[in-house]
Amino acid sequence: MKKIKYLLSLFVVLALMFTCTFAAFAADYTVEVKDENNLAANKWDWATDKVGSGSATFGENGMKIENFNLGSSIYAIYKTNKMNEFKYSMHANLNLTRPSQVGADYNHDYSNLYISFMINADTPAPSYTCPWNGDKAYFSICFENLQGSPKTNLYLNECFAGSGATRKVVSSHDDILWNDGEFHWFEFEFVNDTQEAVYDGKPVTYTGKTFKFYFDGVMRFEYFQRDQNVYSDYLKDYVKDCKFSTTSGYIGFWPSSDFPVGMDSSETECYVEIDKIQITSYDNGNKTPYGIAPKPDFDIESVNFTPEASYDAGTEIEVKLADLFAYEGDDALSYAIKCEGKDIGSIRNGYWVWTPEKGGNYDVDFIASNADGKSATTYVTFRVAGDTTPEPEPGKSGCKSAVSASAGIAGGALILAGAALALIGRKRER
Repeated sequence: MKKIKYLLSLFVVLALMFTCTFAAFAADYTVEVKDENNLAANKWDWATDKVGSGSATFGENGMKIENFNLGSSIYAIYKTNKMNEFKYSMHANLNLTRPSQVGADYNHDYSNLYISFMINADTPAPSYTCPWNGDKAYFSICFENLQGSPKTNLYLNECFAGSGATRKVVSSHDDILWNDGEFHWFEFEFVNDTQEAVYDGKPVTYTGKTFKFYFDGVMRFEYFQRDQNVYSDYLKDYVKDCKFSTTSGYIGFWPSSDFPVGMDSSETECYVEIDKIQITSYDNGNKTPYGIAPKPDFDIESVNFTPEASYDAGTEIEVKLADLFAYEGDDALSYAIKCEGKDIGSIRNGYWVWTPEKGGNYDVDFIASNADGKSATTYVTFRVAGDTTPEPEPGKSGCKSAVSASAGIAGGALILAGAALALIGRKRER
């Protein structure tokens, strides 16, 4: 009996030592990610799509994915490169709460994050990160908070057989404690490999992929997926060669939850925050992490704008400047508004505002420019009816009106004749 107690005590001590050692190692573990390799902080590397209020934002501190519920979704795909063999490193807080934690109604008490990879597509559509959207994502690792248990599941999605909705869990673990509201390192390698086996009583060598998952620097599981003779539940037959080892693909995120429609992260505290992502492709012997994509060179384009048929003198005219130009860049545009070379009106809260004092036709040039030297001009003609000030002396006119006093009688007739005509906003780019 004493010996049994001694062995039990020894086991407890060793278990505590292992736990403390593991915790200390995890706390000290880090991956050096240089700014020029941190994909999480560079929005130009990502394509996103959303339903409802789903959101993926990017900034100096990385990316944040939030507002996913039964009515809102968000998809984000790394669009810059496809890869066959690679290592993925991510420093993230998977703060995946459940509806029951905030007293919300639910059918299934869960939230999760899919990281789908080997997305075999010609173009990186964000929705492909959901395995059954387009049937492109061959594999997904899913981090799921299901009824209080943080599960880590590796899925083989039968996109190779034409049905991403048909999935099978090929490796499942509930002892990887990532759901503690803290940042952790999530890493996995996906490389070509071989495996010896016996088939029909004969030795065979299968080709395929080996997946290794690391949590805070410690490998937690490994899985080999062969290329040959893979059974498909969807086809009810074997696929002779799935070509996993020769297929390249994209990688991306898709979160979901059972929170009710309208409950966003401000209420649920359910979100994913990632401050570092580094991807190293091993293709063609490479061992260097991907660099961030450069900022695209966006042009400013003028937009056809049709003002109201006419405005009354003495009444404020208001035009939203963003409606006059098309621009996909993220830096602010500067604006200048001219009439016959002189400033006209003022800018207030993103709107050009001006109160004309005199009737007439006013040709106004709206000029937008950015810090890179790009610019464009949208030309708009405003028709103003009536006067609020005395007419100028004959022969005098200016940028305030295209109608002179000396042409009052003839001009008045022309204005009345053209009252029913729509004015044309002309555009020209610089």
